[in-house]
Amino acid sequence: MMCLMALRLISKGKELIPQTTAWYQKQDVTFSDVLALVRRYIWADKYVKSIHGTGYVLFPIQKWEAILDLLAAAA
Repeated sequence: MMCLMALRLISKGKELIPQTTAWYQKQDVTFSDVLALVRRYIWADKYVKSIHGTGYVLFPIQKWEAILDLLAAAA
């Protein structure tokens, strides 16, 4: 199911990039990258709701985007 969801997201223009760290460099996408992509999409859709179109949730939207990236990779 997750792979099918990721495939649909990719076909709509989302980019699937291998998650790397300072101690673990990888060239190919793994299932954990697929999970992170789908998680991030679901969480962004559910929780990123700008108040009156101002671009803020509880803090600037750019910081929220960065937090989503980190949480999706860590979960």
